Amino acid sequence: MSYINAGDTVMLSDMNWKDAVTLASPYPYLLVTSRDAKNVPNAMGLGWWSFTSMTPPLLVISIGKGRYTLECIRHTKDFVACFPGKDIAKESWSCGVLSGRDGDKLEKLGLKTIDSKKVKSPIIDGSCVAFECVVTDEMETGDHILFVGEIVAMHGDVEKPQHLYSVFYSKLVCLDNEGNRNFFLEFK
Repeated sequence: MSYINAGDTVMLSDMNWKDAVTLASPYPYLLVTSRDAKNVPNAMGLGWWSFTSMTPPLLVISIGKGRYTLECIRHTKDFVACFPGKDIAKESWSCGVLSGRDGDKLEKLGLKTIDSKKVKSPIIDGSCVAFECVVTDEMETGDHILFVGEIVAMHGDVEKPQHLYSVFYSKLVCLDNEGNRNFFLEFK
C-alpha cells in the first residue's frame, strides 16, 4: 500500500474503486423516468448525474450500456429526473434493482405517475422535485452513456424538502435541503 505524505503525517492511502466511491458518498439518488416503444412508463434508480449549466439549464445522467432505460431514453429523446421523497424510499430503491424489460415495474411496485407538462416521460408521484429534460446530446464514456438533457420544466413540493441519497448503492439516507437526516435504510 502506498501513501501520500504531508511531512510526518500520513494523509491519504491508495484505495480500490468501490472503497473510494463509497467514501465519497452519499450521492443524491434519482429516479430517471422514460417510456418504452409501447408507451409503458419506466423508472431507473440512479446516482451518477450532475447539473452542468445554468444558461441554458442542463443536467447530465450516466446510464450503463445494456440497460433498458438506455433504450427507452433513446426512443423518447427525453427523461425526467425525479428526486424521490422518503415516503417512496423502498419502492425507489427497487427501481434500481428490477428491470423494466421484465414488465411494468412501476405498476408492480405501486408507484404512481403524473403526466409531465413538456416531455413524454412521466413524473413519479411522491417526488420532492422533478426536472423535465429533452435530450440534447449523447456520448459514450467507457461502459456508460451520458445523456445531456436541457431542463424544460421544473416542479417541486416545498413542504417535502427531504429526498434520498445513496451510499454507493448499498444503503439510502434521507436528508432535507438543509442537511438534516431523517432516516437510514440499508439494503443487502
